[in-house]
Amino acid sequence: MPILYLILGHLVADFVLQPFKLVRWKFRSQKAIIIHSLIHLIVYSLLLVPYLPNLTIILTLLAVSGSHFVIDSLKIDAEKKGKRFPLYFLTDQGVHLVTVVAGGWIMASAAPLPFLGDFFLSLYENPYLVFGLILLIFSTYAVEMFKYQFLRQTQANPFSPDYLAMLKRAVIFILFYAFFLMLVFYNSASPV
Repeated sequence: MPILYLILGHLVADFVLQPFKLVRWKFRSQKAIIIHSLIHLIVYSLLLVPYLPNLTIILTLLAVSGSHFVIDSLKIDAEKKGKRFPLYFLTDQGVHLVTVVAGGWIMASAAPLPFLGDFFLSLYENPYLVFGLILLIFSTYAVEMFKYQFLRQTQANPFSPDYLAMLKRAVIFILFYAFFLMLVFYNSASPV
């Protein structure tokens, strides 16, 4: 489960909690990249509270957030030297995904502490719920950012998400995902 929470945390911190002003500031100052990496650390820590205070979890979260700083610094340096290219964005996200998956793999043997109670622990450990949140964020905000990366080649406009399109994709996703979950749970509950 930690791997799913790290992926969710990455999407939240890298897309939802990274306004365009922060993106522009990252091109001017290393402080902005540090702040962005700290946002990642905070989001990861909040999502993985039931696993804390486990030293392996803490060190892994620090490593994943630190690697985020290095990866973003390298991407920004590359973009400053050359033209802005969508491949930088895709490479950046791919390398982030590798570090997040590696961090999740390191944390895989950890078990959440039982302070949540049975009901909340069952919700917290429900992979369908976490995977659904990952897909929801990806299908809404990340798609807008991906579109922007390709459009900024021809347009000088700052990033401006199309919130209506995001809402439409979110509603469609929720309907399809709810239908999928109903099928999964209906088939698992039906007698053989």
